[in-house]
Amino acid sequence: MTDLLSVGDIANEAGVQTHRVRHVIEARGIEAAATVAGRMRLFDRATANRIKIEINRIRRDRGEPVRPILAV
Repeated sequence: MTDLLSVGDIANEAGVQTHRVRHVIEARGIEAAATVAGRMRLFDRATANRIKIEINRIRRDRGEPVRPILAV
């Protein structure tokens, strides 16, 4: 089975709060790979990395430290 990550999982990996991940998803129009339990969105690893790249761009623009994105 494909490794699917929730918004909370992505937030933990990126070191940010879930609202920042949700903002990036909505602002960039990123689609979930699956939806379960009503509204819980799940993302594949490639999409999760894209979200983390966008979070790092925001950090860089704000002068905050950028976190490495680990390929799995």
